[in-house]
Amino acid sequence: YFQFKYFFAALILVAQTACWAETDLGLYAENEARPTAAVAEPSCDQACTEQRPAEAEAGAAPESKGWYGSLKDNISQTWASEQYELYVPLRTWHNRSKYSKEKIKEFNEEPWGIGIAKYRDDEQGNTHSLAAMVFQDSHNDPEPTVAYMWQKNWRVSEHQKVAAGVMGGLTMRSDFNWVPIPFAWPYVGYSYRKLSVQGMYFPGRQGNGNIAFFWARYRF
Repeated sequence: YFQFKYFFAALILVAQTACWAETDLGLYAENEARPTAAVAEPSCDQACTEQRPAEAEAGAAPESKGWYGSLKDNISQTWASEQYELYVPLRTWHNRSKYSKEKIKEFNEEPWGIGIAKYRDDEQGNTHSLAAMVFQDSHNDPEPTVAYMWQKNWRVSEHQKVAAGVMGGLTMRSDFNWVPIPFAWPYVGYSYRKLSVQGMYFPGRQGNGNIAFFWARYRF
């Protein structure tokens, strides 16, 4: 790579020197001594112009977008996708070792709701999704959520895959006065053909957090 680059740099320097010599010494001012017309050769300006793009191409390095640029591109490409999938909340589970029996009875663990998403699979087999879902939270109040999801897939058979991913977005809850709450959290899943079952676990302390949430995804 470096020898190739220096070769073109030297070639440009020689061509430029010849250009100066032609201008200062008038090498081509008189051509009487030539018996026949010489074949026209490209001028120095043309040679220099032709070599500069080659040097630039040889020395150019791919420009890194950084994590923010990559994330922005992935979200834009996913938004432009025409592939859709349905989300159905399945179950909310409160860790019995972190809550009293009386408290467990107060909680709702059937998160009725629905969601829709755009998705796409990239060249590496990873899945990108932009999802919106609303479901009943632990207090039987609606909880709307929007998120971008990135998912790594591993195929275990022709029609089965296991997955691990991360989602990040905003959710709103009645016990937080409906203020948008940002979040980012990992999840795991299992897929058979077009149907997936996925889940995540939110840790916490005694009497707080320690909740698992499960949902299904179906590709149209």
